Amino acid sequence: MKLNSRFLIGVLLFLVLLLVAQWQMPRRFQWTVSFRHDSKQPFGCYVMDSLMKISIPQGYGVTDKSLYQLDRALPDSAIGVLIVTESFTPSDTDVSALLRLLRRGSHVMIVAGRTSENVDDSLGFGTYGGCSFNLSLVRRMVASGYSRDSLHWVGRRQTYPKRIYRVFPQIVTGELAVYTKKKYHTLYNKWSQSWITDSTMEWKEEPAAVSQKIGDGQLTVCCDPLLFTNYTVLDQDNAHLTFRLMNEMDSLPILRTEAYLEKTIQSQSSPLSFVMRQPPLRWAVWLTAGGLLLFFLCTSRRRQRVIPVMSPPQNRSMEFIELIGTLYHQWHDNKDLVRKKYLFFAETLRRQLMIDVDDEASDRQSVDILSVHTGLRREVIRQRLKTLRQTVSSDDDVDDDDMRRIIDEMVEIEQLIGL
Repeated sequence: MKLNSRFLIGVLLFLVLLLVAQWQMPRRFQWTVSFRHDSKQPFGCYVMDSLMKISIPQGYGVTDKSLYQLDRALPDSAIGVLIVTESFTPSDTDVSALLRLLRRGSHVMIVAGRTSENVDDSLGFGTYGGCSFNLSLVRRMVASGYSRDSLHWVGRRQTYPKRIYRVFPQIVTGELAVYTKKKYHTLYNKWSQSWITDSTMEWKEEPAAVSQKIGDGQLTVCCDPLLFTNYTVLDQDNAHLTFRLMNEMDSLPILRTEAYLEKTIQSQSSPLSFVMRQPPLRWAVWLTAGGLLLFFLCTSRRRQRVIPVMSPPQNRSMEFIELIGTLYHQWHDNKDLVRKKYLFFAETLRRQLMIDVDDEASDRQSVDILSVHTGLRREVIRQRLKTLRQTVSSDDDVDDDDMRRIIDEMVEIEQLIGL
């Protein structure tokens, strides 16, 4: 028993030490792009959001409301709206809400790797190329001493001087497309390849973040969303570039919306929401609900169950007696019929008069009692009991006349007694 206890304690101690060691081991990072405010992984936004909350005096917050919801919630206010996502594909309703926010003095900054066509057509700017990150490729580039890409800040204000920021190429894979003919300002450029002929290409600086005045507000579009993640903010002094971009909205309270992140869009696109957005399906749902309600109202009244017509139970005793009589008649077993009648006769006397006709020792008392109740002479009763015993105990057959006589004698005694 002691050995088993020591062994059990040793196993438990080993498991505890193993758990402590596992807890103390450095955790592996998840290099998936999330842009979530509560994610401390490299491509979450926990560090960036924390710095903005303590750095922006007008206030900074994170919400999951869409542009349409923000427009409805703040109908008369000008705010700064920051959208950081891998793919910005809003609905036409959200694009209309975005334009209303801009016209009344809000500043909207869209930082996305890709934008949809309705955004490109409505705003005059679009992004493409996405935000892909290959960790193994970055490690090989670092090991081989590969130089980083250059981001050239030019700005539209005199607040910040021109400066070059160095980042890994995998961080800035997006490209900005300009479709508008209106005046806009470039915030920073980066080198990109462009084809001069079918076989010749050259490197030149192209805008990667631009700003344009729309109505009373300001629109900023950037094609490098990974600049706003924990990894880039903590990489060398690239946080300065992020702060320069955010300083474009320095006079407004800022809300960063997560409504256009991939997981948020999936959670908002429930099957019911899809059904309710389609007019035919929506009418089908309402008609079904109305039909069910009408059915419940019509069937809520208690219904009387149909009472079946049941015939009264029939007395089958005579049929049973006739059946048993027929069987005895066919078999012609007079001896068995006398024996059964005698058993029934003896049991009746025992139950009603407390007489045991099978006990010959008490014949005198039994004869006296039967004589009193029947009015028959003692000699007649004694002779009948003697004949009954002999017939029942004998192995000889009983003819029909003797059977009738013996049964009639027992029936006569029962009738005289009143049974």
